[in-house]
Amino acid sequence: MSNQENICMHLNEVIDDREGSIICIDCGLVLSDNLYHADNYLFHLTSSVDKDLNEIKELLERLNLPEAFSGQIFDNYKKLVKERKRSKYLLPYTIYQTLNEIGYPISIKDISAVSGVSENLIYDMQKNEESIILNPDSLLEKYCKILDLDYKTYSVIKERLPKIKTGHNPLTVIASTIYKYCKENKLKYSMKYIAHIVKISPISIRRYLKQC
Repeated sequence: MSNQENICMHLNEVIDDREGSIICIDCGLVLSDNLYHADNYLFHLTSSVDKDLNEIKELLERLNLPEAFSGQIFDNYKKLVKERKRSKYLLPYTIYQTLNEIGYPISIKDISAVSGVSENLIYDMQKNEESIILNPDSLLEKYCKILDLDYKTYSVIKERLPKIKTGHNPLTVIASTIYKYCKENKLKYSMKYIAHIVKISPISIRRYLKQC
């Protein structure tokens, strides 16, 4: 076959669409095997972009947040991909980081719940000097809305939030303050239900109230 290839003028060629190559039908030699290399690269690149954007939009939907945030999240994600190795928890972390930066705070518990990625993995993505500190004030409004508490009630509860750092998880502080207000005002929200909404343990609320 090698001698035939050497003397063949390769006048009869055929394009193999499936393999993306050009073959001489006289001697069987593959004359080019990267005919669609560039196109395939662009296709895979576009597919990857679409997949990432769709995942961002899906996670935002699960968080009950508008799709309009997806553009900024994706821009931040592209920057992080250049700095760090792409991983299954990089995108959830980017959503968590971006939303907190632009004033729509979510907790690690929130993003972990909708993405299925471990809280520890998302937490470990943070560099020590870049750790996101959640402010109870900024999260309170979200949970008051979920509990269908009106703005007046939210404002009163907000005034009750501690003005100094307690050392407790911000979610524990929020849940405990809401529960204490509801109990004092005979609103029918149990400790267990509030803990479920905020995604913490009722034990955390009991410990906080006992210490504060």
